[in-house]
Amino acid sequence: MSPVLYQLPHSPYCIPVRRVFEALGVACDLVNVSNADRSDLIRRTHGAYYQVPLLEDRDTGRLVYERSEEHTSELQSHH
Repeated sequence: MSPVLYQLPHSPYCIPVRRVFEALGVACDLVNVSNADRSDLIRRTHGAYYQVPLLEDRDTGRLVYERSEEHTSELQSHH
């Protein structure tokens, strides 16, 4: 597994994800996303998501992110 975390460095949603990887001893590549330009996130998720954190498994190309619809949250993943 080769995880990549797309993040805003000071995001309260990204910090816990980084800490989990650290606690598990899993090396994770960090990609800092520009707050002004999230086009890479939109492109990677085919327009489904533009927020952080976004996790990617570089080995499989699988993406994992949170998505809210009508006050419900669920994990979504795309290949």
